[in-house]
Amino acid sequence: MAQLNSPLDILKILPKTNCRDCGEATCMVFAVAVKQGKKKLNQCPHLGDDLLSQFQVEADSVNQGEEDFLRKLNQQRAKIKEIDDLLGRAEPMGAEIKNGKLAVKVLGKEFLLDKDANMASQCHMNLWVQRPILDYAVFCQGVEPTGKWVSMRDLGKDGAEWANFFSKRCEEPLKKLADDYTDLFEFMVEIFNAKRAQEFDADIAVELRPLPKVPMLICYWREDGEMGSQLNLFFDEVTPKNLPVDCIFTLCTGMMIMFEKIAQTHGK
Repeated sequence: MAQLNSPLDILKILPKTNCRDCGEATCMVFAVAVKQGKKKLNQCPHLGDDLLSQFQVEADSVNQGEEDFLRKLNQQRAKIKEIDDLLGRAEPMGAEIKNGKLAVKVLGKEFLLDKDANMASQCHMNLWVQRPILDYAVFCQGVEPTGKWVSMRDLGKDGAEWANFFSKRCEEPLKKLADDYTDLFEFMVEIFNAKRAQEFDADIAVELRPLPKVPMLICYWREDGEMGSQLNLFFDEVTPKNLPVDCIFTLCTGMMIMFEKIAQTHGK
């Protein structure tokens, strides 16, 4: 019996029709729920007994998600230590060298990374920041952004597989924040060095730099009569060459949590 070890493994055997017959919004969300032990694989009514008998899922324990995250974090730390010339990564990453360390800007805030994978910053070192920095240092190919913006779904095969889950966990919550907290985009501009992008057909458009060569565009359309509000996140088409898609999701989810805290602190 084959073992399904991740949500993406589970997604591969699902119909990918997002029919909601399982009670979840998309097949990706259902796959994550199965891995977390919140759903059973047989709760997808479109998987026959013959197919179900071929696969097995070992559901995560309550803390498995955090354990997996920390395991991946330690794996990336080990890869950093294996890089012979870490400072030589500065140019392709768009980083600087300060006091023998890589200085990487995350949303305009500086984070220092040394050859032993230690990180320091004047900002709070959330785990969601650490993993993208490590992944970026290991993975970034130094491809310059082209200025052509695409959705998560258009970031290759991996982007298409993560798109629905990304919309549910990142775009929809951010839209709600934008609806409820009118100053949200002002905070982005003032605190995180966001730039207004007025050339886009949106009521509000801002460009952020979560990492030097990983730009992100947020476009928001206010409610207009019977038309509800809308918010979409876009990435430069070369983004997967500088950061893996699953890490883009981690980065954006962490940003979403941070924006929620800022909005709640400052009020409407």
